[in-house]
Amino acid sequence: MRRHFSARCLTTANDLQVMEVYGPPTFTEWIACHKVFQVLAISQNVISGGWVRAYASKIEAYNGKYPEAWGVIYQADVRTRNELAPKLKAQMAYQHRLDVRDGMGHRSSFDPARPWEAVFAKIVEGEG
Repeated sequence: MRRHFSARCLTTANDLQVMEVYGPPTFTEWIACHKVFQVLAISQNVISGGWVRAYASKIEAYNGKYPEAWGVIYQADVRTRNELAPKLKAQMAYQHRLDVRDGMGHRSSFDPARPWEAVFAKIVEGEG
């Protein structure tokens, strides 16, 4: 059975509407799930521990500042990982290829062998 909860969520018209949301109903449950992701990401050398923990800290800070808005925070987290992260990865990979082609690859922080490292760095630093 999938976990779900009722929360105010943003609609396509930028209105808040109460909806059933599938996912962890509290930050405490979210962080437990995120720790599993963290262990896998680090053990498989996908993302360094620093960036994956910093991402969790960013979500925790939002939850601490706006505890009544967990549904919106979770929605933003899901959309960040499912929509923004792949878009950033594609943009950064493309820019890296251009930089390498133009002899400027040494300036790129993007590592094609570990692309998610740069993506999470950009997300955590708020540049996405």
